[in-house]
Amino acid sequence: KANLPGPVTLRRNSLKVATDEELIELLLEVDDITCDSVNHVSGCLRVAPQSGEKKKRSIWSMQTWKDGLFEVQDMGSQLIVKATCAIPGESVVDYCTGNGGKTLALGSMTMSKDSGKSGHIYAHDISLMRVKQLLGSLERAGLEESSITVVCSGSSEDDEAGEEQQYSKILNEFPSNLQADVVLVDAPCSSTGVLRRRPSQRWLIEEDEVIVGLPKLQTKILNSASKFVKKGGRLVYATCSILSAENQVVARNFENSIEYNEFWEPWNFDTAKWENVSDYAGQQNWRAILPHKHGCDGFFIARWRRKG
Repeated sequence: KANLPGPVTLRRNSLKVATDEELIELLLEVDDITCDSVNHVSGCLRVAPQSGEKKKRSIWSMQTWKDGLFEVQDMGSQLIVKATCAIPGESVVDYCTGNGGKTLALGSMTMSKDSGKSGHIYAHDISLMRVKQLLGSLERAGLEESSITVVCSGSSEDDEAGEEQQYSKILNEFPSNLQADVVLVDAPCSSTGVLRRRPSQRWLIEEDEVIVGLPKLQTKILNSASKFVKKGGRLVYATCSILSAENQVVARNFENSIEYNEFWEPWNFDTAKWENVSDYAGQQNWRAILPHKHGCDGFFIARWRRKG
């Protein structure tokens, strides 16, 4: 089951569509696509297997996607965002934003037209190319540029010389006094949890890198990101890996650090809300999401709260 092709999973954009039922109807009416809701994950839809000409259609050509009614996002990835428990009006740091899928999801959680509260997202990555992709998606997703601060702390060697000058809205470092309600660290990893989507990755994984190199980098990133959590705020660490060296070892090292006992405490998951995803290694603040158990890609999540 873990080696079968992954399902096409959508995340409803709550800024534009109020209910899963409404989006299911719109997908069928506008694009002739059949979807089913995932019962225990609100906002998560799975596209039913298509046949004939429908099977050849690109999801990016669909009018409902162009209108920003949904994003393509695996259920496990959606659960990582839900693990932040971000609410309207909060400030959130997406420390490793990548192409921005989780950033857009966090934006839909922290911006609320009904409550009138508007949060703020700080989207950070070391790749200018990736953060530019995020900026290009904001309008379609219904997010105002004023609600998101984009930070790129890496080099721009992969971009044309001087091109970064066109992107004055991109900062090269975080505001010095930033203290956020939530910091999400979706750290770079071996991607062993998504091998069914990237089969060739099997032959690119190196043992030394997984056991030593990546955990060292992940620990460094986690420690750096933790500095932006305010007192009483929350810190979420996640990977799309199923390997203990990148998950429980990194989380345990953080919990065994000198600073941990003084500044941090476990932020346990609500077992009633997370009954379909059991704890990991007996830790109530850790969760493992596995393809063969949960029917989605593989992820690890650990959560802490800064003492206030």
